Formats: sequence, C-alpha cells, structure tokens
Amino acid sequence: MIGKFKYLAIVIAGIIFCSSHPSAADLKVEDISVSSLAWGDQTAKIKMTNLSYDYKTVVVKTDISFDGSEASPRRSFKNIFLIDPIFAATVSEPIEIPGNFGNMKLKFTFYDVVDTLDQLYDSQIFSSKELSNSFPVPESMKPYLQSPLALPMFVDKSQLFDSQAPRYYLLFLKLGKKPEEMAGILGTDLKYINFMADKLAARNYIKRSGGENLLNIAIIDNSALIKLRPKILETIEKVYDALKNNLPGYDSTITSLVSQGKLTRDRDNIMEPGSVLYHKQPVVLGLLLWNKLSHQFVNDGPVYNIFANSDPCRADMGDYMYLAVAQNDLPDKSFYYDLMDVDGERFYTSIGEISLDCEPVGESYKEVAKYYWNFPETDFPIIFSFDDAIDAGPLSILGKGCLESAESLKDAINSIYLDGGNLRLARGARYWCWNIVVSSVVDRLEKDGLIKKEGRGIYTFQKSQEE
Repeated sequence: MIGKFKYLAIVIAGIIFCSSHPSAADLKVEDISVSSLAWGDQTAKIKMTNLSYDYKTVVVKTDISFDGSEASPRRSFKNIFLIDPIFAATVSEPIEIPGNFGNMKLKFTFYDVVDTLDQLYDSQIFSSKELSNSFPVPESMKPYLQSPLALPMFVDKSQLFDSQAPRYYLLFLKLGKKPEEMAGILGTDLKYINFMADKLAARNYIKRSGGENLLNIAIIDNSALIKLRPKILETIEKVYDALKNNLPGYDSTITSLVSQGKLTRDRDNIMEPGSVLYHKQPVVLGLLLWNKLSHQFVNDGPVYNIFANSDPCRADMGDYMYLAVAQNDLPDKSFYYDLMDVDGERFYTSIGEISLDCEPVGESYKEVAKYYWNFPETDFPIIFSFDDAIDAGPLSILGKGCLESAESLKDAINSIYLDGGNLRLARGARYWCWNIVVSSVVDRLEKDGLIKKEGRGIYTFQKSQEE
C-alpha cells in the first residue's frame, strides 16, 4: 500500500508540475511581418496560434541593436498579450527604429509566462526570430562624418541622442539646411525628418515660430570654434598657472588651520567637516572649479542643476545642452551634477567617463520618461562631505585669479550666442567651454604631480547638515 501511495503522489506531483510549466508546443508563431525596416515608427504584425485549451499569456520582447558606426543605439522593450484557447491571433507590436547608419538587428523573442510580473527566463522561450537591415552612409553624408559630434556625458547614451540622425539634424539646422535637403543628405524621407523635428520640439531642443524650426540649444560648429579655440586655450593656460601658483599658499593655510584647531587632523573621516580639504584633486575638480567657479562662469552666480526635471539616464539637460564638433585637443570629459532632494544637497563630479545602471520606470517602445539610476560597483564614487563655512577660506586662496582668467572666454561666448537674446544658448556653450577648461587643467595638474586622482576620479560631495 505504501508503494502505491508513493506512486500516486509522484503522478500527482508530475501533473501539477506539467500544468505549471505548459508545453511550448502549445504555442506557435506562424508569421511576423514588419511594415518597414526603415528609420522611425513601424509596426510588426505577429500571428500566433494557441493550440491548448487554456488561455495563454505571451510576452514579446523586442531588441534592436546597431554596429558598424560611431553610434551604437540599442532598444529593448516588451509587450504582453493574452491569447484565447484554440485560437489564432494577430497582434500588433509597435517599434521604433533609431536613425543610425550601419547594420541593424531586430530580434523578437517570445515567452510563455504565468505571471506577467515574473522575471523572464530562457526556459520560457518558445520562439524567436531575427530580422536585419543595413543603412549605408550616403555619399552626401560622408563629409559630415569626418568630424564626429560631441554631446554632454550621458546625453550621448540617452534614447533621444544615442543615434546619429537627431544629432546631425541639429547641426544641419544650424547650417541653414531645409528639411528636404536634410532628407537628401541623410538618405531618408521627409516623413522621418518631420518625425525627428517633433521629438526634438517636444523636448524643447528646437522652437517653432511662423512655420520655422529654430534651434534652442548651443551648437558649436566650425565657425564658432575658430573664434572660441584661442580663448579656450588661453584660459586653460591662465587657470593652470593660477592654480599652480596658489597651491603652496593653500597647503600652508591648511597647516595653519590645523595648528589653530580650526580643522580636523583626521583626513579620512568624511563625517568630520573639512576633512575633504586634505584631498587636493577632488577639491580642485569638485569644490573649486565646478561647485564654486562654474556657478559664476556658466550660470552668472546661482547654483544650477543640469538635469532639472530629468535624470542622468533620460539626460534632458535643458538650458545647459550643447552639441559640438568634436576636437581631440579640446576634451570635455568632466562631469558635474548638483542635486537637492529629500537626502539633502549633494553634487556628483568626475574626470573621465562614468557608467550608470539605468532601470526604466515602465517599458515602452517610446522614450522612457523616468528611470531609477545608480552607479555600478565598478564606478561607485568616493564620498566626501563639505561645509561652506569651513571650506570658503582655503578655496578663496586656491582659486585666486582663476575666474578673472576666464573673463575673455565668457565674453567671446556671449558675443556669439547672446546675439539673439537667448541666454539658454549661451549657457550651453559656457558649460561646454568650462568643461574643456576643467578637464584640461585637472589633467595637466595631475601629469605635473601637483594633484593626484583618487580611485577612478568619481566623487560624491554631500553637504554637511546644520544642527
């Protein structure tokens, strides 16, 4: 009897297991057709058959990737469909193909799931199909690709600007090209040009007036570079010289404050206000050049947030957005992001690229409106605290003459970008120029052994809370 009961229990368990993990043979993908494999909004028509007597929940995951060009946009999104028993359903899957040159792969993966909130596993896959298309660079476009376009850190990886066409649309607008000319150069149609214009207008990167599309961000093209380059190089030299000359006085000030008992001796206790002053590279990069001097140079005084009403993943920079013809001798590889929220005031800064983990809040083939973001373990920042009352004296000595050294550069920017009265354009150009100054000066100070990068050169500065 015991043996029979054991056997019955095994059979029942098997039945339960099978019903929880339905056979993939119950579902079939009969056909996939895409309206077009061209740039822009497209629709995939998918015919699926449910051969079982149960309702089936199917997740369709769509992945788009590019290779073979300066930009490598990627898209990944999913849709959920309920298929009736013994039924052949044709469902529509909206997709957007980024405007990018190179080789595109479009992959559909189908999952048979029980709970739509569950994580997707390979064991749930019952079908997949891959389509591809090639977007060769038109001859008319090749001269423009000789000088790649530089975008602010994180913006170049955002869903709006990780592909080439939107970047060059803005450059062509600056060069006075008409929509029909743009379409011809890019090798696309007028419909896609208008599609891009709508997206850029929705984010306020272009303005519309009297049927015209007008730029609403700073574009630093070759004509602007001719005027700005000498001033940028001159400012780098002057700011470097000022800091080099001020560093001995800064060191003696720190020593004096310690002897007077006005500054902690514990350089590594971030809970001690003022301990950051021992760390010269973070001080020069973060506290002085970005968190103090850039307020004046970029924003005429007030604190500014480059991602106000956005985040580093969506990367909507608003007033501080720029697009520049990239120059190897003018690196804009630094970063500054001031943030005030429930955790208090803090800012992030770096010298060099940063990786981020971006988790979209909601998934859609359209642009994601919000992300949860964080630093991966490999790029987690070193944390410092700062206190304006303690830091102000040493910073004033360290920064003596630096802002004055940049006055002629700021005047040159204003003469180009304030001509139309749009302060937004001037701020974007100032942010780009100041980023180059910061990147170049910090690099040179490091090479000369005057300051030393700590960790990966990625820092978080948390403002000390008043009691």
